[in-house]
Amino acid sequence: MTKIFLLLCFSGFNFIHAQPEQRASGSSGAGRYAARPAQASHKSQVTGHKSEADIGGLAQNGAVEVLSLEESVKLALQNSLPVLSAEQEILIAKQRLKEAHFLYLPQITISATLSRLNLEYPMVLPVEFGGRFLENGTNENFYTLRGYVFQPLYAGGRNKSTLKMAKAALNSAEVSHEMVKRDVILNAKKTFYAFLFQKKNYEMLAGWHQKALNISEKINNKNRWESVESVAILSRFDFKKSVGAKNIENSKLDFLAALNKETDSAVDIAGEFETAGSGIDIRQSLVSAMEMRPEQKSEMYKAQMDDIAVNMAIIRRYPNIYLGLNYDIVAEDISGFSNSSLRSNNWVASIAVHLPLSYDIWSDIVRKKALQRQGDIKRSEVQDRIRFEIFKSHSDVQFWEKTSAKIKESFERANIEYESALKNESLSTASLRALVSVFELNKQYVDSVYNLSVAKVTLEWAQGTPVAQ
Repeated sequence: MTKIFLLLCFSGFNFIHAQPEQRASGSSGAGRYAARPAQASHKSQVTGHKSEADIGGLAQNGAVEVLSLEESVKLALQNSLPVLSAEQEILIAKQRLKEAHFLYLPQITISATLSRLNLEYPMVLPVEFGGRFLENGTNENFYTLRGYVFQPLYAGGRNKSTLKMAKAALNSAEVSHEMVKRDVILNAKKTFYAFLFQKKNYEMLAGWHQKALNISEKINNKNRWESVESVAILSRFDFKKSVGAKNIENSKLDFLAALNKETDSAVDIAGEFETAGSGIDIRQSLVSAMEMRPEQKSEMYKAQMDDIAVNMAIIRRYPNIYLGLNYDIVAEDISGFSNSSLRSNNWVASIAVHLPLSYDIWSDIVRKKALQRQGDIKRSEVQDRIRFEIFKSHSDVQFWEKTSAKIKESFERANIEYESALKNESLSTASLRALVSVFELNKQYVDSVYNLSVAKVTLEWAQGTPVAQ
C-alpha cells in the first residue's frame, strides 16, 4: 500500500508540473490563430477595396445561395407565417362545413347504467344516469341499457342556413388565403428589385468612380482651383459609394425579411429589370381587376354571409319539430338480459314542437340588416379603391416606360460624345465635370428602370393576376 501511495503522489507531482507548459503552449497557439484575422484586416486596410459580396454581407464560410426572382417568390411563400396561418383557417372552415353536414343526421346515444341501491322511498336518477324512476321495492342491483335517437324534422331552415354559412365561410377563407399569398408575392418582388437596384447602382458608381480617378491622374498643369474641384468631385463619388454600400446592406435585410430567413443567411440574387413594354389597356385592366381581385371576391362572399345572417335572424321565430325514439332494457341481474322473462323492454316514440317566443327578435333582425347595409357600403368602397389603384398603377407604368426610353437615348448619345471627346481632346478639369454629367444621366436611367419594374409589379398585383401565374 505504501508503494502504491508513493507512486500516485509521484504521478500527481509530474502532472502538476506539466500544467504550466501545457497552458503556455495553449496560449501560444491561441495567439498564433488570433493573429490571422489581424493580418487579414491589415490587408483590407492597405488595399482599401471591398468586394460586392463583402458589401452585401455575403462573404461567409460556405456557398452563397443565388436566387432568381421566381425562386425568391417561391421561397417567400414557403416561409411566410401569414400564409401558413391562412392555410389553417381553410382547414378550420372545412371542419365547420363537415359539422354543418352532420346536422342533417340523427343524433344517436347508447348508454348503460349500473345502480346499486337501498331505497326507503322512491326516487329519480339524475339525467346523466338515465333519469329513471326507482321504487323502494327494487332489488339492490339495477341494470339498464338504453338507446336514444333524436332527429330534427323541421328547424325552420336553420340547418340549411348553417350549411350555407359554412360554405360561404370556406370560400371566404380560401379567398383570404389568396389575398395573403398575393401580398407576400408583391412584397417579395419589391424587395428583390430594391436589392437588385442597389447592387446595380453600386456597380455603376464603382465604374464611374474608377474612370474619374483615371482622368484625374492624367490631367496635367492643374491650378489650385482645378485641384480643389477635382478633389471635391472624387470625394463626392467616394461618399456616394459608401452610401451605396450601406443601401445594399439595408436592402438585403429587407429582402431576407420578406423571405423570412435569418439575417446572416448567405444569400445573393441574380436577375434583370423589366424594361419591355406592357401593352395593357386600362379598360382590360379594370375588367380583370373586378373579376379577379380577391378583395372583390371576399366582399361578395361577405354579402352572402350577411344575407344568410338576416335570414337566420328571421327564422328564429319559426317552430322546431323533433322526433325522438327511446328503447330501454331493464334487468335486476346481468344474466337477466339474456332471458326475456327476467328483463323488461320499454320503448317510446315522441314528436315535439317547440315554438320560440322572444322579446328581442325584431331588434336582432334590424341589427343584421344594418350590418348588411354596412357591408354594401364597404363593397362600394373596395370597388372604388381597386379602380383608383388600377388607374394609378397604369399611369405609373406608362410614365416610366416613356421616361426610361427617353433617358436611355439621352444617356447613350451623351456617352458616345464623351468617349469621342476622351480620344480627341486633351484632358482637363472640364473632363471630370463632363464625366459627372454623363454619370448623372446613367444614374437617372437606372432609377427609371427600377421604378418601371416596381410599377409593373404593382400593376400586376392591382389587376388580380392569379398566384399560379
